[in-house]
Amino acid sequence: MARPNIPGMQELPRSEAVGQAWSLLSSGQHAAADRVLRGILQRDPKNAEALLALGVSAMETGNGSRAVDLIGRAARLAPGSAMVAGNLAQALSVAGRHREALAAYDRALASMPDSADLLINRGLAALALGAAADRSARAFALGEHSMTELIQNRRIAADQQRESHRLRVDLLEHWAHLALDLHRLWEIEH
Repeated sequence: MARPNIPGMQELPRSEAVGQAWSLLSSGQHAAADRVLRGILQRDPKNAEALLALGVSAMETGNGSRAVDLIGRAARLAPGSAMVAGNLAQALSVAGRHREALAAYDRALASMPDSADLLINRGLAALALGAAADRSARAFALGEHSMTELIQNRRIAADQQRESHRLRVDLLEHWAHLALDLHRLWEIEH
């Protein structure tokens, strides 16, 4: 994953070594990137961008719990960074912690409400949480869950379904505004 040039990233200082690590990550060279990043963190354990990049590497290689730890540390060092918050939300989803991911996506969306990536990933986390509730119903049918657990998971699924519908409406509204803005620009130019 290359370091995107979007709002929220410029608030983290960038060193040449961290830039090299992002380049290595974008070309899939995780082991090399990790070595560079660990070297940076040995010298500067509070380098939020190095922690973020190392967490992204862990997330991309399927180690969700390590990604949550690393990106969580970056989030504590850069609490106002929407990019760090969005990556933390994604790491929480990868780790299967979808309810926490939803809250993290909400924090990131507060800073970047028009981010299609954040909106889509939040919707996917909500759907994954609903799928967990469906698995709970199957477990109840097999006698593995109590009625209380089943009811609680059904309530969560219903809440998430409502939230998923709200997100679809928000996304459609966003696209409609974008289309109107493009139309206005076209009219101005012609």
